[in-house]
Amino acid sequence: MQSQIKKVSAHLEKAPITQMEAAEKYNIWRLAAIIFKLRRDGDDIVTDLVESKNGHHYGRYWLRTGRTCQCPECDTLFDAGQALYRTTNDYGDLIVECPCCKKMFNADAAEQNADNDEWCYVDSMMQDRFEEMPRFLGKEK
Repeated sequence: MQSQIKKVSAHLEKAPITQMEAAEKYNIWRLAAIIFKLRRDGDDIVTDLVESKNGHHYGRYWLRTGRTCQCPECDTLFDAGQALYRTTNDYGDLIVECPCCKKMFNADAAEQNADNDEWCYVDSMMQDRFEEMPRFLGKEK
């Protein structure tokens, strides 16, 4: 059980997780129990209720980072932990995908150049790296 907790914790450092992802990627069938233990150990994990295309509801868990990002495209404010994708570029900048408009941007550049949005958007090389990543459930290509 301890290795399952480590797997989920490591996943939450990078991206949100659902029960279906946990079952497919890690063969974990009681994600809620693992989330309970992580919360008990002090992790600030938030649950969002998500509606699938066929109307079913499921939980998406994400780790609150305390880092607020603002999308330069749609002006949505969100915690970096809510981003469906999180990574860093070669310079260590935080790259996130807006959960609202699905636009990928450099959160560090967005903070430093608030009045110049052109610096925020991810270049084509980073875009290709994101396209190679496995897509999360419920996300269109």
